[in-house]
Amino acid sequence: AAMVGFTQVQRFQQKSLPTCHPAQAVTLNNLGQVSDYQGQYQQALDYYQQALTIQQRSLLPNHSDLAGTYNNIGDMQGKLGLFSKGIKSLEAALHILEESRMPNRDIMALTYNNM
Repeated sequence: AAMVGFTQVQRFQQKSLPTCHPAQAVTLNNLGQVSDYQGQYQQALDYYQQALTIQQRSLLPNHSDLAGTYNNIGDMQGKLGLFSKGIKSLEAALHILEESRMPNRDIMALTYNNM
C-alpha cells in the first residue's frame, strides 16, 4: 500500500514539478525505504541514487539531506555486499555532517552505526 501511494505521488510530482525539485528526492527516498523494508535492496539503492542526483543539483553541498541519502546508499551497498562502496558512501555522509554548521546528530549516529 505504501509503495503504491508513493509511486502515485512520484508520478504527480514528475508532471507538476521541475525535474530537480527537492520534493521529488524526498519521495524517492521514501520509495527506497519501502523497498528496503521489503528486502528489495537493489531497487532501494536505485531510488536512493536517483534522490542523490536530484539533491546534488538542488541543495547546498553541506545539506544534511545529502548526508542522509549517502547514509541510505551506504546501507544498501552493505546489504548488497558492496562493502568498499558502502564505506565510501558512509564516509561521504560523515564528511558532510562534519562540515555542516549544525550537523544532524541522528544521521551521524546512524551513519556510524552502519559502518
